Amino acid sequence: MKTKIYLSTPAIVGIVIGSICGAALIGILVYFLLFSGLRYKKQVRELSRRFEYLHALLFGQDSQYVKRIEIISLTNLLYVNTHMTFNKRFKDIRDKGDASAQTTINDLKDLLSDRDYKALKAALPKAKEVIDSYDDEVNSLNSDLLVVIKPEEECRQKSLMLKEELRKIKQDYYVKQADLTLVAPSFETVFNKLDDRFKDFESYVESAQYDDANNRLPEISKVLKELANVIKEMPNICVTIQSVIPEKLASLENKYEELLSSGYPLHHLLVKGNIEDMRRELNILTNSVQKFELDGVNERLDGMLAQIDDYFNSFEKEKDARVSFESDCDKVYSYANSIDKKYIRLCNSLPEVKKIYVISEEENAKIGAKAILKLADMLSERIQECSEPTSNLYFEDIINDILAEWQKLYPKLPCLYSPAFY
Repeated sequence: MKTKIYLSTPAIVGIVIGSICGAALIGILVYFLLFSGLRYKKQVRELSRRFEYLHALLFGQDSQYVKRIEIISLTNLLYVNTHMTFNKRFKDIRDKGDASAQTTINDLKDLLSDRDYKALKAALPKAKEVIDSYDDEVNSLNSDLLVVIKPEEECRQKSLMLKEELRKIKQDYYVKQADLTLVAPSFETVFNKLDDRFKDFESYVESAQYDDANNRLPEISKVLKELANVIKEMPNICVTIQSVIPEKLASLENKYEELLSSGYPLHHLLVKGNIEDMRRELNILTNSVQKFELDGVNERLDGMLAQIDDYFNSFEKEKDARVSFESDCDKVYSYANSIDKKYIRLCNSLPEVKKIYVISEEENAKIGAKAILKLADMLSERIQECSEPTSNLYFEDIINDILAEWQKLYPKLPCLYSPAFY
C-alpha cells in the first residue's frame, strides 16, 4: 500500500528556490576554479616566454659578443680587462641568474600541471621578482656589450655596402669580358688590390682599430667609383683599338696599293707615312688604356677614324678626276694642238708686217723685244687657261679678243691682226 505525501505550496517553493541556489553556487564555484586556472596558466606562460627570450639572448648574442671581445683582446691588449669584466658578468648571470630563473619557471610549470592553484598563487609574485631581476641583468649586459661592439658593426656595415658595389662591378665586367680582353690583366690587378684593401680593413676591425679601419674605406670608395665609370667607356674603346681601326688601316693600305698599281698618282697624299704614324699612335693609346688613363682617348680615336675616312674620300676624288681627265683628254689635246698651230702661224706671219710697214730700227727693236713678247705672253696665258679641264673657254672664241687687246696696247700695228691670224 503506497503512502501519499502531500507537500504544501510553501514547501514546494522552498525546494525549487533551494535547487536554484545550489545550482548557482556550484556554477559559480566551477567558474572561479576554471577562471583561476586560465589566469594562472596565462601568467606562467608569459613568464616562461620572457625567460626563453632572455635565455636565448644571453647564450646567443651576448655569448658571441663576449667571445668576439676575447678574440679582439688577443691582438689588442687594451681589450684584455674589458673581456675579463664582461666574461665575469656573463658567467655570474649564467651560473646564478639564469639557473635561478630556470628553476623558478620549472616550479611554476609543475604547480600548474598539478593544478595546485593555491600554491601557484603564492609562488607567482616571487617568481615574477626572479624573472624581473634576470631580465635586468641580461638586458644590462647586452646594452653594455653593444656599446663595445657597435663601432665594429658600423664599420662592417659600411664595408658591406662597398663590397656590394664591388660585386656589381665584377658582375658587369664578366658580362662585358669578351670586349675587354685588351685590359683584362689590368682589371684583375685592380680587383686583387681592392681585395687586399678589404683584407687590411678586416685586420684593423679584428683588432678593434676602428678609426684606422674607417680611414681605409674612402680610398676604396673612390677606386670603386672610378672603376664603375671606366667600365662604362672601356668596351667601346677596346673594340675600336683592337678591331675597328686596325681593320680600317689594313683596308686603307690595300686600297692604296691597289690604286698605285693601277697608275694613280697618290704620292702627294703621304698615305704610307701617315699609316705608320697612326699605328704608332694606336700603340701609345693602347698603353694608356691599359693603365686606365682615358683622358682624351676617345677624341684621339675619333680623329684617327676621321683621317682614315678622309683618305678614302681622297681616293674617290682621284678616281673621279681620272675619269674626267680620260673623257676630256682628246678634246683638250685637240684644242691645244690647234692653238699651237695658230700660234706658229702667227709667229711666222710677223715678218710680213715688216714688209708692209716701214718701221725704224728703234721701233723695230721695241716691237720685237716688247710687243711680240707681250703678245706671246698673252697668248700663252690664255692657252693655259683654256687648257684647264674645268674651263669652259675655247681658244677659237677668244683669239679675236686677245689680238684686239694687244693692238690697243700697240696702236702702231693696226693691221697686224689680218696677216698674223689669217
